[in-house]
Amino acid sequence: MKPIGEYAEILAAQGAEEFLASAPPAFLLQDAATGSFEPVDDQPGETLFRVEPTPDPGDSGLDLSRGSLPREQAYLVIPLAFGETEANPRLMLGCAESSDLRVEDNSVSREHAWIERRGTDLVLGDNGSTTGTQVNDEPLEAGQEQVLVNGDRLMLGSVSLTFLEVDAFYEFVKRYLDL
Repeated sequence: MKPIGEYAEILAAQGAEEFLASAPPAFLLQDAATGSFEPVDDQPGETLFRVEPTPDPGDSGLDLSRGSLPREQAYLVIPLAFGETEANPRLMLGCAESSDLRVEDNSVSREHAWIERRGTDLVLGDNGSTTGTQVNDEPLEAGQEQVLVNGDRLMLGSVSLTFLEVDAFYEFVKRYLDL
């Protein structure tokens, strides 16, 4: 997991064709201004910890030069890398140490949800979580599955993420960072 600004260097070094060929099939974006997550070293998988939300400067009249995140840090990027083989096409999302994407938040169950690669599709499923999983504000019942598409808004309990396929992610980064 990296701040979005680090992808400016990656895109500059690789160029569009190389990036699109070598990148994972999709990414999750976490808006750091509305409650960011920080990685923790030496943990299995990616570990995310909730920190306090930054007030919305649009409504508060706050001085954007003080206390707000720089543009390069406004989003955290979580690549959905499934590995080289089809042996394990599923990523588990939850607060358990064994989760592929570990989310430390009181609203997230130990094995909250999963994302599975099925051919060219990525499918989200709720794993019987206590606080639920939503796609675009629609609840996903335990055992129910949803094929993810560009721009889907995911909620794991109270944790909000945006799903982008690799080509849409590439275009978003270019526009957002003015590359």
